[in-house]
Amino acid sequence: MSNPAAPDPLPRRIGVIGSVAFAFNGVVAASIFALPATLAADFGDFSPWLLPIVGLAALMIIVPFAWNAAAFS
Repeated sequence: MSNPAAPDPLPRRIGVIGSVAFAFNGVVAASIFALPATLAADFGDFSPWLLPIVGLAALMIIVPFAWNAAAFS
């Protein structure tokens, strides 16, 4: 039985943006599991140190881009 006072359900459509988001989610999720396994196979016991080192190196690129983006309204 449906309640006439109940709000309409949300539309069930994905669209282009949703499809891209699903694909991006798959790539990110795969890298979360594949990257540590690849690093462990290639670098052995040093691999846990590589994730923070690469993260700090990435920040050297990310922070200037963030400053430039913040300069514009």
